[in-house]
Amino acid sequence: GFCLFNNVAVAAARARAVHGLDRVCVVDFDVHHGNGTQDAFYRDGGVHFVSIHGRGYYPGTGADDETGEGPGAGTTWNRALPAKTQPPQYQDTFR
Repeated sequence: GFCLFNNVAVAAARARAVHGLDRVCVVDFDVHHGNGTQDAFYRDGGVHFVSIHGRGYYPGTGADDETGEGPGAGTTWNRALPAKTQPPQYQDTFR
């Protein structure tokens, strides 16, 4: 997701266009926010994007309040975790 064009975004778009899927979910676990994937689908209600990434790392995007716009409102979910997050805190992300 940390790029402008990536294989996961292309695969998600293809799954919808070629295989007729109405909805796709992309989950990105990485130290960097998946800004490229988020940008690709930010206004698209058919792709739910989840990014769990390190807080304060380049590119500095991926705030909790970045949730999508227009038809994509509510389809983006970002969680920026502090450095050295331990398993209990990581698990709390999903509660």
